[in-house]
Amino acid sequence: MRIEILTRKNGSIIIVLYNAGLFFGGVSMSNYPAAAWGLKIMFWAEIISIAASLFSAIPLIGIVGSLVSVVCFVVTILGVYIAGRDDEGFKKAFILTIIALASSLVSFIFGFIPFIGEFLSSIMGVIAAVFGLIVKFYIITTIAGILRSVGADAVADKGKTVWIIVMICTAADAVISLLVLIPALKIMADLLTAVFAAVEIVGSVLYLIYLYNSYKALGA
Repeated sequence: MRIEILTRKNGSIIIVLYNAGLFFGGVSMSNYPAAAWGLKIMFWAEIISIAASLFSAIPLIGIVGSLVSVVCFVVTILGVYIAGRDDEGFKKAFILTIIALASSLVSFIFGFIPFIGEFLSSIMGVIAAVFGLIVKFYIITTIAGILRSVGADAVADKGKTVWIIVMICTAADAVISLLVLIPALKIMADLLTAVFAAVEIVGSVLYLIYLYNSYKALGA
């Protein structure tokens, strides 16, 4: 019954997604149906986005891959929004995601400014990364809180490891983006980029596993 009430209150796009959930294996019947389905949307959007990025370097096909990645990013935001119907933490993550996106756009625009454009773009890029880190913090910790409320402590505990890796990678990216601006430290920046790229891959995989196990634990 609660699922029906939620779909009536939501917009048409969300209604389609809930109906799609019935087709792809059912909507969660737990106390957090919106959170469960929102996490499921986020998980599959991330998976498809990664697959699309693999084709981004291929001529012609790369354009399609880039477009799919953009669509997946929008769908991920939508997943956070849907999850926000069950917990305020996701609502905060949604708002901060919009701010992070705006910061990234400003960073891109600053890149076209002569002379100081690169510096300003890097600063805004760091700001966007910080907002992105806070978004991940709200998502991971909110998921953990919900999981503990339904007795899934084992899955919730994995969130701490994921959060630590995400935090380290974000901090490293911010430092590297600033080191690149200093010619004498560019080689060091390149080496750090290679090292933390591997760590970031591990973090991304663990985050996906965390999302998957979380929506499964909530019955989606």
